[in-house]
Amino acid sequence: DGRVDVLDPAPGPEPRAPFEPFEDRTVALLVRGTPGFAVDTRGRLHSSLMRSCTGRPSGEWMDPPRRTAPDGTSFQLQHWTHVFEHALVASPGDWRAADLVRRGREFNQPPTAVTAAPHAGTAPGTRALLAVEPADRVLVETVQRAAGAGGPALSVRLSETHGRPARATLTTPVPVHAVTAADLLDVERADPHPLTLRPNAYTTVRLATGPLPGLAHRSEDVRPGFSRYWLHNTGTAPLGGAPHSLTVSPAALTAGSAPLRTEAVLTSNVPAGPGAQTHALTVTPPEGWHASWTADTVRLADGGHVRLPLVVDVPEDAAPGDHLVRVAASGVEDCLTVTVPGSGEPPAGLSVDLVTARVVVAPGGAAEVRARVRNTLHSPLHGEALVSSPYGSRGMIVERAVPLRVPARGETEIVFGVRPPADTPPGVYWMVIKAVCQGRFAYGPAVPVTVRGGPAPHAVHEGTSR
Repeated sequence: DGRVDVLDPAPGPEPRAPFEPFEDRTVALLVRGTPGFAVDTRGRLHSSLMRSCTGRPSGEWMDPPRRTAPDGTSFQLQHWTHVFEHALVASPGDWRAADLVRRGREFNQPPTAVTAAPHAGTAPGTRALLAVEPADRVLVETVQRAAGAGGPALSVRLSETHGRPARATLTTPVPVHAVTAADLLDVERADPHPLTLRPNAYTTVRLATGPLPGLAHRSEDVRPGFSRYWLHNTGTAPLGGAPHSLTVSPAALTAGSAPLRTEAVLTSNVPAGPGAQTHALTVTPPEGWHASWTADTVRLADGGHVRLPLVVDVPEDAAPGDHLVRVAASGVEDCLTVTVPGSGEPPAGLSVDLVTARVVVAPGGAAEVRARVRNTLHSPLHGEALVSSPYGSRGMIVERAVPLRVPARGETEIVFGVRPPADTPPGVYWMVIKAVCQGRFAYGPAVPVTVRGGPAPHAVHEGTSR
């Protein structure tokens, strides 16, 4: 496997006892929730419990009003309760005999237990949707639907963990017609032995299957979805991908004496080909306003795009402020924001204020957090309200997102449930409610969430101590 030369440190002034014989054993520390570690020259293991940044951009709040942790500090300073879990394991033999890679993965990703009443079901008592052997030497890293052409298939990524060649065997109840090697883009590559792994290597195999079952959720709960979803700063593309997108360009205009001119651009995001899709487009202007068209049907070629000019007439008696002209097509929408000049600058379109300023709850108990979302636009808004909370507290929030509808120049109240699991350690956590609608977003102040109990078995930040 290799040769390691051990250099004897230079002798000190005092005579040293001879080395004790080494034993063929391995001792390891498994960690969960820590970002890194280091071993110094004296053999001491140092664990990095937290990392934080006080500079731009992650250490500063960029969009007013500034939001902070409940004690007024930057979220990056992490002034709340943390739980760090460690496990000390020992085994005869080296790290491979101790199976440290697999045991470390299992410690970092414990199984999720679901409680249910006993019943006579048709499923077996135990079942693996995908199993790999040898399980102590080969790990399944990812499983997903394979991309590209070639019919329905699963893409499975494997890794070898013992530094020795291995031949893997996959077992699944899904009918598999062929197994081929693939690259990172799931494109098949020539390899007569796709399940043979080199030492410490990763490999991707493509399992050709029959028709696969549909996804539980093929689209987001909020429909139509906002086409320029990245403006909401909520993550990746919506569920189901984005086979087509709709953009109003320009997306913001100021009303004047002349009609407003813009374009609705419908784009196919699938590879170019002979296929085509038919889409029904609708334009919804504010009441009393006039649009050059309000409904149209277009045939969009795969990989193509269509531009539809749109002219909007703003009535002379339109109220000063922001108004929305909505354009929708097959489950997605975009908006033209029209600003009617008046006295002063128009206020921000969304704001979130707390009704519940603090939550105190026992493990296994329940509480509610209420917030009020205000809309200063002259058009109604729809979207969703989401909750952000630190690692270790996410299991407390009953729902991470709820649909949101706010009337024009009005407000609505939203409710989020808080239910800490029975084994939640006592401590102080927080949650922040965020509202996103039609390219606009707003954050509310942080809500402290205190889980009651006896003395916490871990350190809690207070003042300047940590």
